[in-house]
Amino acid sequence: MAHPRLSLALAVDLGLHKLTQKFQEVSSREIGSEFGQVQDISVAISGILKQYRFGASTIMELVQNADDAKASVLHILLDKRTMTHADLPPKYAELDKGPAIVVFNDAPFTEDDARSIQRVGLSGKVNDLTKSGSFGIGFNAVYHLTDAPSIVAGF
Repeated sequence: MAHPRLSLALAVDLGLHKLTQKFQEVSSREIGSEFGQVQDISVAISGILKQYRFGASTIMELVQNADDAKASVLHILLDKRTMTHADLPPKYAELDKGPAIVVFNDAPFTEDDARSIQRVGLSGKVNDLTKSGSFGIGFNAVYHLTDAPSIVAGF
């Protein structure tokens, strides 16, 4: 599209295209193909951790998660032991040798919880002001403590 006083010849010389030509190009492409933005997970987590510094708030996020889940019990344990490969199931032998911080609460871990954890930076609690963790980073706080968090749940 060009200014009405611009001649068609000059518009073509300048590399401008007719609007109908653009529509034809678009219609010749596959319509309805998948499209989505992509962000590297480590970049997203790094950004979150820069906004929320390490400290007491890291543990507080885990307390808020238990509260939001209506847990009646919360245990936080520092396990200073280190394990050998022989002590662990094969699929965990490379990751979980210790020491570790173990956090347990008695609330059910739901599929919604699992989906929420997978959506880095997009808390499902944001629109629920009854949740104490609606303003925080939730599970992402654990990345202040480890690069490879593990969740053991029976849903």
